[in-house]
Amino acid sequence: MLKKAHIALFLALCACTSAPKEPTLFEEVSEAAGIDFANVLEENDQQNIVDYLYFYNGAGVAVADFDGNGFEDIYFVRNQGANALYFNQGNWNFTKGDLSAAGSADFQTGVSVVDINADGFPDLHVSAVNYHIWNGHNEFYLNQGDGTFTEISKDLGIDLAGYGQQALFFDCDNDGDQDLYVLRHSVHPSGAYNKATQRGTTDEKAGDRFFLNTGSPEAPVFEDKTEEFGVLSSQLGYGLAIVSEDFNSDGYLDVFVANDFHENDYLYLNRAGEGFELATDESFQTNSKFTMGVDAGDLNGDGLTDLFTLDMKPWDEVERKNALGAEPFHIHKYKRSQGYVEQFPKNSAHLQRGNVASKGMALPVFEDVAPLLGVESTDWSWGVLLEDFDGDGYKDLYVTNGIKRRPNDLDYIQFLSSGEGVAKSDESIYSQMPPGLVSNRAYRGTSKGMVETSAKWGLDFKGTSNGSAVADFDNDGKLDLVINNLDDRAHLYRNILATAATTVDFGGYNVRYRKRLGAKSHWNLGTRSWLSHSSTRKNVDDFGGGIIVEWPNGTAEAYTLLPGEHNPLRPGEGMIVDGLETVNKSRVAAALDTLPFGHKEDAYTSFVETPLLIQGTDELGPAGAYFDGKLFVGASTGKAPLWADLQTMDTTLLWGDRAHEDVDAALITLGTGQTALVVVTGSSQMPNNSTRQQDRIYFHSDKPSVSLGEEGTNASCVAVLDLNGDG
Repeated sequence: MLKKAHIALFLALCACTSAPKEPTLFEEVSEAAGIDFANVLEENDQQNIVDYLYFYNGAGVAVADFDGNGFEDIYFVRNQGANALYFNQGNWNFTKGDLSAAGSADFQTGVSVVDINADGFPDLHVSAVNYHIWNGHNEFYLNQGDGTFTEISKDLGIDLAGYGQQALFFDCDNDGDQDLYVLRHSVHPSGAYNKATQRGTTDEKAGDRFFLNTGSPEAPVFEDKTEEFGVLSSQLGYGLAIVSEDFNSDGYLDVFVANDFHENDYLYLNRAGEGFELATDESFQTNSKFTMGVDAGDLNGDGLTDLFTLDMKPWDEVERKNALGAEPFHIHKYKRSQGYVEQFPKNSAHLQRGNVASKGMALPVFEDVAPLLGVESTDWSWGVLLEDFDGDGYKDLYVTNGIKRRPNDLDYIQFLSSGEGVAKSDESIYSQMPPGLVSNRAYRGTSKGMVETSAKWGLDFKGTSNGSAVADFDNDGKLDLVINNLDDRAHLYRNILATAATTVDFGGYNVRYRKRLGAKSHWNLGTRSWLSHSSTRKNVDDFGGGIIVEWPNGTAEAYTLLPGEHNPLRPGEGMIVDGLETVNKSRVAAALDTLPFGHKEDAYTSFVETPLLIQGTDELGPAGAYFDGKLFVGASTGKAPLWADLQTMDTTLLWGDRAHEDVDAALITLGTGQTALVVVTGSSQMPNNSTRQQDRIYFHSDKPSVSLGEEGTNASCVAVLDLNGDG
């Protein structure tokens, strides 16, 4: 008995002396710092998600040094009621400002920061919703330089009353002043479910607007150029987030709009400040379907700007089965026929592969790699930040999550379908929706991809988080976080990384990454905005070594950075660098635009015969390969593949091979030094072992020299490798 007691005591002591808990990367310090803001939503029978589908949306947050004391301040948006500004006094001590920029609209969403009159003091734009029982308009607060603000939206001509979401201030025409894109969203009117050809119509409340600043940096004058610049302004748009970046490296800022529901996301390529070219169809293979958040950054360090968009696919399998997921394939196909691109309800990591020549301009091409990175499912996600939080040189990912109630729950949908909700109060209807409180997600970037690290970093708060922003609040060279939550107090996260990163800021200028030059980094500066969902974050980035900065006036300067410290950089303080080339050239010959060939897919889909396929092989392709000045482009069944000599522009259509469905092609160098082309075929519409599924080899000729096997296979891709190691 005594022996058993000793064993029990030993086990108890072991439990008390277990290894100490591993420290996190962030600690939550809002209460100690004096941040007591809480965005509490008043939900009742008169105002709720039944009446307004974006009722749980909003909660923007902005960061800037509003009082000029050298520390970043925080502005929080409250959906209903007064917004709040907290001044940073240093040493993690914040004090609340007055109500001069509190907002007067009944329902508010996003916030943007811009120095509209170039006086050195950041100003504020607050978006508002004028719908249902709520009155109000977008408001602009001019910073007076003494901690107070004056509302001047009417004077500027931008006091729009509609379904406001966010405002993007950026220099569209490189004239040194700030132009304005006003992002708005539709509210499910009957006209929103229509052919894509309706994009050309105009809706006064739901449609986006573009204003060109024809004044000066000190005296802005905004002119509505929506139609003239090719900006879509219909009720098809459900804009929830926006970002500007020079995606095709031509020296002009482009715009990406994240649209919810069935509408495509919009990629507007800037035509040298004279208008926009909508390039979604050409630049993307797929979009997220319910796109709710977006950020731009260089995910893989190749110097090209990538995009990350958020959707609402749960990572939890039970939750995923309880939610309405992807639509039936026949509906998906029908939407494609109505002019919409391929859309899937998941996050997208759009990795840029460079430019091609199209429409007389450089066109960036993107490829979605979210499934490969393991970041396609973060649940009901709102805001995304691509930053290097741990200072290891790789981009990390932070996502805000959660919704108060889930309207896509299958049990709730069944409740509506049964007719039980007919003639009942709104409260009795929305109360049937289950809660959607979800943990925020953080992913650490590595050389091999991304690793989920939410709990390890102390960022796994479970609730409803919307707006997010990043800044260095204590000027210690490390990136901190601020989050605006729904029905909870705001969170302020201090980065407690042991080793400080080397960071820089560019004053009123914003940055976009170009390429590395030896031990230095090269940055090209414009006046773009860094926006998350409904929010604006401080333009601070971290890296090591030196830096070459190309300023908006065209001068390039080199700076030496103090390692582990915060480095403020300003024009005229560096060493002048001459002959710096910053614009990427197109990778594809302009001659491709003149080829008399266009791929057209047939109407058949593999899902008819095999509905459990992950991907239909008949919709892959077109197969393509290039060698020795020759181009091969495969075709779908019934169409002829193409041979083309890009030097002489001679073309041949291979009608003898039109029975095949070409899905992939690859080049192989034989032992004789001869180059051969392998073309593989796949489709479920052909019988198994059909000769129509035979793969082919071409030996530098326009006729297949060999069929790979007498029995065909339903292939999806081809890869070339040296299996026996003979070279």
